Amino acid sequence: MPARGGSPSTFLAPDTTTVQDLHDPYLLPDGQGLLYSAHLTRASYTRLYHERDGVGTLLFDGGKEKVLSPVWCRSGHVLFRMDGPNAGVWALPYDPASRTVLGAPFLVVSHGLWPSVSQDGTLVCATGDGHRSWQLARLDRRGEITATYGSPKDLLPFFAVDRQEGRAAITVRNEETSEIWQVDLARNTQSRLTFDDQQGSSPHWAPDGAWLLGVRGPAPNPAKFHITRISLAGLEPPLAITQGHLPTLTPDARTLVFSRYSSPTDWEIFTLDLGDAAAEPMPLFTSPGWQYGAVVSPDGRALAYVSRENGRDEVFLRRFPEADQKRLVSREGGGWPCWNAAGDRLYYMSGLHVMEVAVERGPELHLGEPSRVFTRPRGADTLDLGWPLPLQVSGDGERFYMLLETDRESSDRPLLVVQNWAR
Repeated sequence: MPARGGSPSTFLAPDTTTVQDLHDPYLLPDGQGLLYSAHLTRASYTRLYHERDGVGTLLFDGGKEKVLSPVWCRSGHVLFRMDGPNAGVWALPYDPASRTVLGAPFLVVSHGLWPSVSQDGTLVCATGDGHRSWQLARLDRRGEITATYGSPKDLLPFFAVDRQEGRAAITVRNEETSEIWQVDLARNTQSRLTFDDQQGSSPHWAPDGAWLLGVRGPAPNPAKFHITRISLAGLEPPLAITQGHLPTLTPDARTLVFSRYSSPTDWEIFTLDLGDAAAEPMPLFTSPGWQYGAVVSPDGRALAYVSRENGRDEVFLRRFPEADQKRLVSREGGGWPCWNAAGDRLYYMSGLHVMEVAVERGPELHLGEPSRVFTRPRGADTLDLGWPLPLQVSGDGERFYMLLETDRESSDRPLLVVQNWAR
C-alpha cells in the first residue's frame, strides 16, 4: 500500500496447492525482502520463509510444531516463536543477503511469545503459553454478571445457547484439536459430546433443541471442515452434511445457512435445502471479502450477517430468501448479530460494546440508529482473525451470554526484556 494512500496491490500470494494462507509478515531492512509464516494446507503454521525478488527460501521447518512471529535482528538472527515441548522464542542464525542459514536454531526464552527486537539487539517478548482461560457467563442489560457456567477451560470462543436457555454448547481446546461439550445451565454441569481426533467448533442448536450442528474436520485444515449433525444422546455417529463453516438454521430447520470458501481470501454465504436429499448448496449472494455469522430472523424473512467488503467487519441485513434490500446495520464495525424472539431488534458486538438496533419489516426493511446496551467488562475486543468476540441474546433481550477471560494474571502475559542473548 502506498504510504500516501491509494490502491493496495498483491505483494505475495500463496501457492494454494500447498499453502492455505500467509501470516506474520516482517519486512527486512534495506529492501532485502520479507519474512513470513506459511499456514500449510496439510498442517499448521509450521514453516518460516524469506521472500525476495520472487524467490522463496525455506528458513525453518517446525515439523509438527507451530512456528510464528518471525522478526529480524541486526546480530544476524531471525527470532521466532515455536510451540511444542520446547515452546518459546528461538533464534536462527541467517544471512538474508546470501539466503544462507548459518547454524542451528537455539532457545532464547522458554515459553516466550511474540518477540520484538530493537536495533541494538534488545529483545522484548510476552510470556506464558499463549492460551486463554474462558468461562461462559450471563450478563444483564447493565453489563453485570448474573451467572457463570462450567469450570474455566481453554476454549475456542465459539458457543451456542439453546432457545430455552437450558443448555449451552462450547468448544474446548485440546492441544491441536478441539471438542464440543454440552453445559447444563440449570445444574451447572458439563459433558463431552465428541470423542475422536477431528477438530470441532461453531456449534448451533436445532430450533427444538433435539440435536445440534457443529463444524468438524481434520485439524488444522479448515478448508476441509464439514458441517456435521451431532446426536445429543450419542446413539448415532456424527453425520457430515456439507463442507462449510459457521452454520445456522431457518426456524423450521429445513434450510441450512452457512459460510464456505469461494477462494483462499473470500467466504460466501450458501444455503442448502435439508428436505431434499438431492439438493446442492447454492450461494445466496455474491460479495467481495468475508461473509459470515449469518442468522435468520424468527419469522424466516430476514437475514443478518457480517461482511468484510468495506475493509472491516460490519453487520448487514437483507430479506430472506430473496437476499435483496441490503442494509448496513452497524456504523463503526460489528460482528455476531443476534435476533430477539419478536424479530424487531438486532444485537451485535462492536469491539467491547453490545449494540442494539430496532428493525421494522414491511414491504421494505427499515433500521433505527444503533445504541449501546453496555460495554463488555473485560477481555480482548477481537479474536485472532479480527472478529469481535461472539455474543448470544435471550428472546426477550434481557440476558446476554458471552465468554469471559477468567485467568487475568495469565491473560496479562507480563513482558520480558532480554539483553546479550545472541551467541
